[in-house]
Amino acid sequence: MTIEQIVTSDYPDANLFGMYLEVTGTVVRDGSYYAIRDGNNTLSLYQSNLEVLAELLNKKVTMKVIFYGNQKADGTGAWRAVFAGYEGEYVLAELNPAEKIEEAIAAVQITDGQIVTGNLVLPTEGLHGVVITWESDNPAINPLTGEVTRPGEGEDDVEVTLTATFSVGGVEETVKYTVTVKAEEETGGGSGFAEDLFISEYIEGRSNNKAIEIFNGTGQTVDLSQYTVELYSNGNSNPTNTLTLTGTLGHGEVYIIFNSGAAEGIKNKGNISSSIANFNGNDALLLKKNEVVIDSFGQVGFDPGTAWSNNGVSTVDKTLVRKPNVSSGRTDYDSPFDPSIEWIAHSVDTFTFLGSHEFNGPLVEKTPQEKLAAAKAEIELTDGMEVTTNLVLPTIGAYDVTITWESN
Repeated sequence: MTIEQIVTSDYPDANLFGMYLEVTGTVVRDGSYYAIRDGNNTLSLYQSNLEVLAELLNKKVTMKVIFYGNQKADGTGAWRAVFAGYEGEYVLAELNPAEKIEEAIAAVQITDGQIVTGNLVLPTEGLHGVVITWESDNPAINPLTGEVTRPGEGEDDVEVTLTATFSVGGVEETVKYTVTVKAEEETGGGSGFAEDLFISEYIEGRSNNKAIEIFNGTGQTVDLSQYTVELYSNGNSNPTNTLTLTGTLGHGEVYIIFNSGAAEGIKNKGNISSSIANFNGNDALLLKKNEVVIDSFGQVGFDPGTAWSNNGVSTVDKTLVRKPNVSSGRTDYDSPFDPSIEWIAHSVDTFTFLGSHEFNGPLVEKTPQEKLAAAKAEIELTDGMEVTTNLVLPTIGAYDVTITWESN
């Protein structure tokens, strides 16, 4: 049967439950699970062979599954099947050139609207031997190497259109990706403290291993009752879950929200279990103070598919830790989200960073008087000292302070 025939048949829960069926489609990620999709029709592969499915990802496959029915009693949930992945239960389907190009496009790790801060991988050969050529309308991205040249501090970001041509078997398709190359960020001028609370860690692991960590680097204890966390699932523009925090949080401390079904390594460090932590890699989160957004993760109102990904940093099957120099939240919650700008990626189910956060604060620019004081402190001469050997009279001191000397 086709997937469409299964999900549109009369009473599939009653008539097909437990049946051993052969289906054909493309293996895709569906939140924390895999699925097989044919056009607009999808079977979620529930309690299935993840190792084999990972190898089949983005490939068209004919596989044998056991139909498991609908996720919800009223038939409004996902249709599910179990794929054991035994030898002989699956085979790669024969693809025509257009299908090969479609899978090659899906495998490219570049998205339209992506924020770019580092070099890109621009493959010249894709899945199924598809040849890919690249063009760039701006020298900020070299189409031959993927090398990125960012504008300098204080300069405007640069919008670049990359044109990829996919070809195989005499068939061609062109795809345009418009990306933004971010200017180098300015440093200095900070207070050494965070502006407010922010999300410091995000765990999207296997099964229910999900948690977020909120960090207080403000220099003072805060009243958590002013803060709420909101979950926006599957590109929704309205929150699907909301949690109002309680208690207080001291400077340098973290507050951990976790999934009730998470591993003990998460639960033992957590503060509260909540449906907020039912997120997948394509869901957005907001942290608010008195209804004002002070931090965000993901892009509210946009579904990226499986995850937001760039430069090896992905929001699915990863632990992400906020970079130590981040001192304020991301408030442009409905703009394109690039996790590689402010987050460090660790392998799936890494819990070792949970429970504390390394915070360096913003770089603090010294005043001229402070620079002079630091340079003076380094001079190894004292008034009234006795001299019996040659002296070291530096001409450059701390913070590049220029030093000139005179002798009577």
